[in-house]
Amino acid sequence: MKKLLILSAVSMLVAVAFECQAQVVNQVQRITASDTLTNADTAYLSFNSIGSHLKSIQVSVDKISGTVAGSVFIQATVDGFNWDSVTDTLTLANQANNKRTWFFTNTYYNSYRARSITSGTMQAKINAALLRRGDE
Repeated sequence: MKKLLILSAVSMLVAVAFECQAQVVNQVQRITASDTLTNADTAYLSFNSIGSHLKSIQVSVDKISGTVAGSVFIQATVDGFNWDSVTDTLTLANQANNKRTWFFTNTYYNSYRARSITSGTMQAKINAALLRRGDE
């Protein structure tokens, strides 16, 4: 009888173990950065040591005053010193808001940055957000 009880307890534990499955938690990481651009200016909004699985980077430039002009593009690096341009350019127009989202697949860089170069007499706020999913 004792053996039968132990055998049935073990079989129930095995059945429960097969029914239990680990849940995979979606690890979404959103990182933001911002800066103020004034006249002829160069700014870097950096996202360092983010690893792989980058999905998108969104940049928004909001006019504060003056005539907005310039460009924004995304650069990436493996070693932290040598930066490659990895996207096309967002050309800034003289309007209230300029924005662009770049989408990525198969990313192999360690760090990314949005580089903005402005000209003229102006002031604007630049914001950048990076979306990364660690579960894919």
